[in-house]
Amino acid sequence: MKPTLAAEELQRNLTQFLTTTFALAEKPVREALERFLTHPEQGIFRGPYLRIRTPFRAAEEGWRDALGWAPQDFMPYRHQARAFQRLSSLNKAPQPTLITTGTGSGKTESFLLPVLDHCRRERAEQRPGVKAVLLYPMNALATDQAHRMNEYLRQPDLQRVTAALYIGDTPEVGYQRVMTQRAEIRRNPPDILITNYKMLDLLLQRADDLPLWDDACIAYVVVDEFHTYDGAQGTDVAMLLRRLAAATGHSTVSGQGEGRPLGAERAMVSEVENRLGKAGIIAASIGPEGPKLYDAVHIGTMHRFKGLEYQRMIIAGVAEGLVPSHRVAQYERGDALRYRRELQRARSLLFVACTRARDSLVISWNGRRSRFLP
Repeated sequence: MKPTLAAEELQRNLTQFLTTTFALAEKPVREALERFLTHPEQGIFRGPYLRIRTPFRAAEEGWRDALGWAPQDFMPYRHQARAFQRLSSLNKAPQPTLITTGTGSGKTESFLLPVLDHCRRERAEQRPGVKAVLLYPMNALATDQAHRMNEYLRQPDLQRVTAALYIGDTPEVGYQRVMTQRAEIRRNPPDILITNYKMLDLLLQRADDLPLWDDACIAYVVVDEFHTYDGAQGTDVAMLLRRLAAATGHSTVSGQGEGRPLGAERAMVSEVENRLGKAGIIAASIGPEGPKLYDAVHIGTMHRFKGLEYQRMIIAGVAEGLVPSHRVAQYERGDALRYRRELQRARSLLFVACTRARDSLVISWNGRRSRFLP
């Protein structure tokens, strides 16, 4: 097909369609409309234009050093190799990365190979649980990714890596290496979870889906088609990702270098629980499902208590940001107005927590009693 002839035919067909739509009876008027539509300067057509796209640069030698595993016949572009260096978890922590390249440039492989490499390494060390969440705005994109994932997982080196597709409707097409049945996914949490933001919201709420997050150690959250999350939808997804981080112990705290994971809070909760146990006080940690021992002292972080009611509560290591003492303190000298506003917010949040405890409440900050008690 010659581009110039195809452009002329397309222009002729569109002009015929528009003139037929208006169905002008008088020939002079009909011809005037056609001249108006096809005018080289003021008409509706431009071009045709020739777009020359130079090939993407190939990666340099040694790109495999960033990964522990990669397909034998795979030759990446240079931007993919740079993404591997940032996203790889080999002997280091993955770095937040934004990948923006043209169509057909292999954006998916840029993050997918480091994710598969990480899961392969974790499986070899007998570590279960969800390790990566791939988030898509539409089911069609998630299903397409599941098909590609299924092809990768057929390779012998990835036999132990598991993946699951969790979308609104159970796909009619089954995959050999990608789970699609919800009961199976709950029983055997996959290494890689492919879903959309609406289903992820439900997965963090429904009690039946809570086992999916058992032993989760999420190293990757991939937000594909990132440009589609704007406006109110972007805000919703941002809050959703914060909830995911809080629920799985991966929330970070600004103002403390690279950030401190919420997993440190869990360690503090366990420490408080152990200390109470040594003192002969029955203690029970709080999970999303609520209290397990109703006659015990309940221990947890602020996001675990919000909206719930207990006899006695201990909120230990409140570092997720809902009671941001370190964030409040940083404004005390430089921004008096911001300091008062943040201080009032922190006190209001603690007041809400106090109303949930009918008998007693103890709030600690890294082992120290909180300065924001009402």
